[in-house]
Amino acid sequence: MSIQIRRATVRDCGDMIRLLEQIAYHHHRIRPDIYRNSGAKYGQTELLEILSDPDAPILVATEKGAFLGYAFCRLQRTEGDILLQDRTVLYLDDLCVDESIRGKGIGKVLFQAVKDLAITLNCDAVELNVLMENASAVQFYLSRGMKTQKCRMELSLKEIERPE
Repeated sequence: MSIQIRRATVRDCGDMIRLLEQIAYHHHRIRPDIYRNSGAKYGQTELLEILSDPDAPILVATEKGAFLGYAFCRLQRTEGDILLQDRTVLYLDDLCVDESIRGKGIGKVLFQAVKDLAITLNCDAVELNVLMENASAVQFYLSRGMKTQKCRMELSLKEIERPE
């Protein structure tokens, strides 16, 4: 494969929405108690806003003009906080490879491009959130050198009897 990585453009909106729908359905299958099966988290209008934001780079992977996947990123800066060190993080909001071509190394190329972008932008780290039930994603990120920074826990109260 000869995968090219570039910044997303307006022409990519339709393909990004298609993959955003795939990932939304994937999250719904994993945690239907949290995620709706209602389509993409961004529509055309939101994507156009994101594309115009210099602190929200979107990388896309293509091959011979075919859209393979994306990585939505956001620069997060902490400055002058009383508790936290000054630092800049490239937050990886969403990485998705078209479900019909997963397992071919495209995600690895996209993730490497995210790391390269973070280095170019002089970031201190790349951070992301991942559902623990999404075992393949957890394993993917661990295999890329990521480590668990913190853990968000929940106690579902749906099954607990409530006093009347």
